[in-house]
Amino acid sequence: MMLNWTPLTIGHTGKRPINFVGDLATAGTTTLPVTPGLFDIASTGGAKVRMSIGTIAVVAIALTNMSAATAGDPAAAAGKAKTLCAACHGPNGVSMNPLWPNLAGQQEQYLAKALSDYRAGNRTDPTMAPLAKSLTDKEIEDLAAYYTGL
Repeated sequence: MMLNWTPLTIGHTGKRPINFVGDLATAGTTTLPVTPGLFDIASTGGAKVRMSIGTIAVVAIALTNMSAATAGDPAAAAGKAKTLCAACHGPNGVSMNPLWPNLAGQQEQYLAKALSDYRAGNRTDPTMAPLAKSLTDKEIEDLAAYYTGL
């Protein structure tokens, strides 16, 4: 199967369209190909670009709101981290034992999912599973935020 490639041309500057490949490339260099129809702006008057930018904006806003809604309170988890987690994962989230992972600086969503998975039985470990089962959703969110901030 053979694909035909065309350079991307978009927008207008005065009398001629901007050719992002040709205008940015120097003479004698190979142009960057773009799948035909992927950015077919000339025939749509830019409608696809506006739709794509609008779609990206909606997704970005939704993800921002989602992450803000699930953010935990690191201060609320400080005591629990010292009494429940520090023995294995270290007082600052850095484990002294190579068999136990460092928690400091991990992504909040990853830590929250890992603890939730231990609690639900989707992830197994003889030490972590019983500890995670004792945690509420709020405590999981708080612990995840705490270790992310270290």
